[in-house]
Amino acid sequence: MSIALLVALRSSQRTLGKTTISCLRQGVVHVSRAARFEPMEHRPHNRKPDEVRVKVMRSQMSWVILRQLMYSLLLFSTIAFGASVDVDTSNDDASGRYTSIFYVGEIESKDVQIIKSALERSRRAGMTQVRIFLNSTGGDVDAAIAIGREIRNAKASTWIPSMFSCASACVFVLAAGVDKFVYGAVIIHRPFAESLPKGMTYEKVRFLHSKTEAAVKQYLLEMNVSPALYDEMFSIEPQNGRSLSAQELTKYRLNQTDAAYEELRDAEMARSLGISKTTYLERKGRLNAVCSTYMGRPDQMKQCINDVFAGKR
Repeated sequence: MSIALLVALRSSQRTLGKTTISCLRQGVVHVSRAARFEPMEHRPHNRKPDEVRVKVMRSQMSWVILRQLMYSLLLFSTIAFGASVDVDTSNDDASGRYTSIFYVGEIESKDVQIIKSALERSRRAGMTQVRIFLNSTGGDVDAAIAIGREIRNAKASTWIPSMFSCASACVFVLAAGVDKFVYGAVIIHRPFAESLPKGMTYEKVRFLHSKTEAAVKQYLLEMNVSPALYDEMFSIEPQNGRSLSAQELTKYRLNQTDAAYEELRDAEMARSLGISKTTYLERKGRLNAVCSTYMGRPDQMKQCINDVFAGKR
């Protein structure tokens, strides 16, 4: 567990006033069914929607209870009707007040407004953080990109817990987090259409592929994620979706903090502490070794972090 990431827990609250992060760390899970998503044109109109569940929980809830809730979301995702949004005022923990949004199911165009509304309601409630927990087999590429832009505008973090997975178009939602935490499977493959209109030709399909490629690569550049990710996706046949390794997640910048956001956050934090950027980074680098023993004890963790940055430890 990286204590250095907990720097954001105070810095964003005191200086940026937007989102911060926490340091839950889990293992890895694999999914049992292949994932798929359609390119930006010619999506089927008779798709049976999965549930998209958006939940805002209390920050002090234990991880055991949280896991039970997430399993329940999975269980009911195939029988629920429509989406639901619940917003609650979270308590204060080691990283401050935050909203947890669980996004479970197939990505559809209607989800854009659902997520947008949830983010807005969280903002009005005065939350300093938003954490988006993802569990999706993919879906509408256009919707995933639109949702991703809403998440980035909110400076929210994206999470894949160990019992969850994020496949196909879901990867574009994952990419949007200013901080990205990946403990479950991230599965990629080439976009495909479940059906094509009669009269489609090879040339027209090639055109659609190139149009999708251009749109997705532009979006990935906006998210500060390597556009080479799309090339890797396109090289994998839809029926052979595969999980990205830890090394690949790092290569495509899918498991780390956005570089520009971290640069800004570090600069603001150093300024608020009245120390140089070099000194700040040196102290930030020592957090793991000094404060890791206080994980699970928010008050002691806060004190340890404050002491390290004050040069007392």
